[in-house]
Amino acid sequence: MITAQLPLELDANRSQRFENFWSGANGTAVAALHALAHEPAGRWLELSGPGDAGKSHLLRATARACQGAVVLPGASLAESVAPEELVEFATAPLLCIDDVDSLFGPQAWEQGLFRLLVALQQSRSGLVVASRTGLRNCRPALPDLASRLTWGESHRVAALDDEDKAALLRARSTEIGLKLDSRTLDYMLSRLPRSTGELLAWLDRIAAASLAAHRRVTVPLVRSLISEQVPSAG
Repeated sequence: MITAQLPLELDANRSQRFENFWSGANGTAVAALHALAHEPAGRWLELSGPGDAGKSHLLRATARACQGAVVLPGASLAESVAPEELVEFATAPLLCIDDVDSLFGPQAWEQGLFRLLVALQQSRSGLVVASRTGLRNCRPALPDLASRLTWGESHRVAALDDEDKAALLRARSTEIGLKLDSRTLDYMLSRLPRSTGELLAWLDRIAAASLAAHRRVTVPLVRSLISEQVPSAG
C-alpha cells in the first residue's frame, strides 16, 4: 500500500499531542481541531501561521486523536507518492496535509490535489491543511483549487510570545522532573535560539547534562553547554 511507504512518522512523534501543546493565544484553533478529530465527517479546516507556530504539532495531534487518520508531509510528498496517487487517500476518515501550498505550481500536483479534494468531499472525509501564508493569499495555477481548499473554516496559529515560552519551559521541566529556577529560565530565554522547538530540544539537552554530571540546573551549567555547542552565543 502507498501509505506504508509514506514518511508519516506518526509513531516517531508520540510527543505531539493536544495534551502537551502550549496553546497560548491559540485556544480557539486547538478547540476546533479537537472537535474535528472526534467528529471529522465532512468537516474541513485550514491552519496558517509562521513556521514556529506549531502547525505540524497540531496536525499530528489531530491525526493521533482520530483513528485511521493520515498525515501527508506536503513538502516531501513527491519522494513517496505520484500526483495521480493522491486520490487514494480519500478513503481515510481524516486527512491532514502539512505545507499544502508546497504542492502548488506543477500542473500534475495541482490536478492530483484537486481530484483528491473532490474525492474527499464525495466520501465526506475530514480534512485539515496547513500553510504559512494562508490559502486565501495563494494563487495556484488551477483556479478552482484555492476555492475548494478554503471551503472550510480557517484559523491563524500565532507563535508563542516570551511569556508563553517561559510557561512552556516551566511546564515541560516539571513534566521531566527538572528543577528550573527563574534566573536560569531567564538566562535560557535570553541566550538560546528563539524557536520553540529548539528551546525544547535545548531543555532536553540540559536535563541530560544535569543528570550525567549529577549537577543542578544553574546558569553556569547552561552557560557551559552553550559555550561548547554555540560558541557565538555567549
